[in-house]
Amino acid sequence: MVATYEEAAIVAASQQRGEPAWLCDRRAEAARAFAALPMPTPALRPWRYVDLAGLDLGAVAPGAVSVTVEGALPSGVYVGPLAAGVAQVAATEARLGALLPATEGRFLAANA
Repeated sequence: MVATYEEAAIVAASQQRGEPAWLCDRRAEAARAFAALPMPTPALRPWRYVDLAGLDLGAVAPGAVSVTVEGALPSGVYVGPLAAGVAQVAATEARLGALLPATEGRFLAANA
């Protein structure tokens, strides 16, 4: 588990997990975006009614998440750990983060 969103810590964790270089590079880009982007404010339309004044992202460290899927998935759909998806699904590199780039906002950068 990584304790911060700092680039060096994110890259070290990615390398320690043996992730491919393209994913490590994307995580580093996301960490740089997180550091550069401001917190959303009510001036931004999607955040107009959300008060983020008490949110401390420094107290929330990236961590492991478990996923449970019940039932059948449509053909070509993968749900599971990213590590397995990177290894099993050839389209992961092209599709991961394609719809919502990490550079679009601080929360997207934290997620990436």
